[in-house]
Amino acid sequence: MNVRFEVGDINKLPFSEESFDAVFVHGVVEYLKDPVHVFKEIYRVLTKDGILGARHADYGGFLLAPENRDVELFMELFGRLMAHKGGDLHCGRNQAAYIRKAGFTHIKQSASYDCWTTTPENTQKIANYMAGYIISPEFSQPIIDLNWADKKTMERISAAWREWGKNRDAFAAEAWGEAVAWKNL
Repeated sequence: MNVRFEVGDINKLPFSEESFDAVFVHGVVEYLKDPVHVFKEIYRVLTKDGILGARHADYGGFLLAPENRDVELFMELFGRLMAHKGGDLHCGRNQAAYIRKAGFTHIKQSASYDCWTTTPENTQKIANYMAGYIISPEFSQPIIDLNWADKKTMERISAAWREWGKNRDAFAAEAWGEAVAWKNL
């Protein structure tokens, strides 16, 4: 088996028409301004009997406990920033419509959750990752520039995630919409 990895723009895939028998896209389209266009590109590069697999988050179904105002503020800021950049917070539930608009006619949908808190160690790893992400320039600077929060608030949210991760009752799960679509069936 030969495998090759290439970097490219999903909005303009660097492949000719009907290049692939299958395409899988996961956690990407939800951040993009024109998901229908992306799925049209995927449709273009699929062979006539090609199959698409898609899995995208739906933040309307995010589960988080115990309640913590600062952790919830992160979720609010994340959603605002994603929407501000043109993303779709509900891509998981909307992706079948995007896929259909791209030309696919046979689509099978499903949904699932990924639990972030399967063990205390995993919970702490997630909490530490989130705490670092919140204060990273990639996330915090646009929020500060948009005057949605200041640096002190971002540091407070980061600390809240670290504390949340120490809680034995901490629970977090991310909702995902899934779809399988056939180019011609």
